[in-house]
Amino acid sequence: MIEIQQEFLKCMRCGNCQAVCPIYKETKMEAEVARGKIQLIKGVTEGVLKPTEYLAEKIATCLTCLACQENCPSGVNYEKILLYGRDYLAKENGLPPVKKAIFKVLRKPRLFNFGLKMASRFQGLAMKKVKGRSGRKLRFGLLEDHENRLLPEFSKETLVEKARSKQTSGKEKLLYFPGCMINNVYVNVGEAVIDVLKHNGAQVVVPEKQSCCGTPARVHGDIESAKSLGRYVIDTYLATDADYVITSCSTCGVTLRQGYVELFTDEPEYLEKAKKLAEKTRDINEYLVEKGFIRPKKLNLKVTYHDPCHLNRKLKVNKQPREILKAVLGGNFREMKKPATCCGGAGSFSLTHYPLSKAIGRKKALDIIETGAEVVATSCPGCMLQLNDALAKQGSNIRVFHVAELLAEGYKEK
Repeated sequence: MIEIQQEFLKCMRCGNCQAVCPIYKETKMEAEVARGKIQLIKGVTEGVLKPTEYLAEKIATCLTCLACQENCPSGVNYEKILLYGRDYLAKENGLPPVKKAIFKVLRKPRLFNFGLKMASRFQGLAMKKVKGRSGRKLRFGLLEDHENRLLPEFSKETLVEKARSKQTSGKEKLLYFPGCMINNVYVNVGEAVIDVLKHNGAQVVVPEKQSCCGTPARVHGDIESAKSLGRYVIDTYLATDADYVITSCSTCGVTLRQGYVELFTDEPEYLEKAKKLAEKTRDINEYLVEKGFIRPKKLNLKVTYHDPCHLNRKLKVNKQPREILKAVLGGNFREMKKPATCCGGAGSFSLTHYPLSKAIGRKKALDIIETGAEVVATSCPGCMLQLNDALAKQGSNIRVFHVAELLAEGYKEK
């Protein structure tokens, strides 16, 4: 608590956060920008305000893009305050029944993976295919505001299942952590990651035991569920001796590199294990540039790049994807206006606050369209989901790819 109080004191209430907050630009509400939330969290933890559901909703209305923190002249660690506030309110108010049920299932990886498998088989009952586009839409009336939303399909075969036939030998042994989205939805991205790494001479192993990294539980204040999942991932990925652990989802990458170390400060055994896992973890873009990747044949495509917030601001990986894309595209790479502005996806935020998420995504889509690109590349499956929907809503045919998919295509052309 002393650390949080020190962070409270750093905030000068200058309002610089207002200029960069995607949510404040839409709502103009002081309670929905960092400066306002800091005062709300300070008030509730000091007993001046009551921990009401309304206040909890205001604290929940944040993309955690951290543009405010990056733009803060006082160096306030807003993320630390926000997570503390959410933890505090979850303890005071309890989690909503739906979230409690979801996180309870998340803590049981076998049950969770079985549920996703069933979703792949019965998705047609809830979602219909969209003519001319890759993806599905919810059937009318199933969820308010979401009926026209473009969603990806669950794959009938997971990446873990497909990867069994892709195990090979190589000069370095890499363990790949695909995360829930790539293992179950964007399986093609996971296959591209494996192909790219194999092309660069590595042995790639995808452990059979997979689970959520725990970030959804962590950001909603369910610390015990986040810790349970963290221990499972840490034990699974340290059980096999490997040179590196590779991620291709920016949120999973941040969790494995930084999140577990912050989460287990009060558990010495797992803190040491978390540090060991963090040292081994690399984002795919980071690993390839660090090792000096094999140059591909250039693709004749006009491509722009969207920076995922966690990869850019937390891991500082922004030059590496561009180096890879320029190797694949040469002069056909085009920067968009403000490529590091959040797309509005933010994981579960786009589910719980879709109208607001959609409005923020519209601005990102217009910036992408303005470049004249045929493809927008990114390095996060959550951003891919949001960009696909945002571009479809503008009637655009611009396709969305992970950087690894474009590099894999370049290797096929060689």
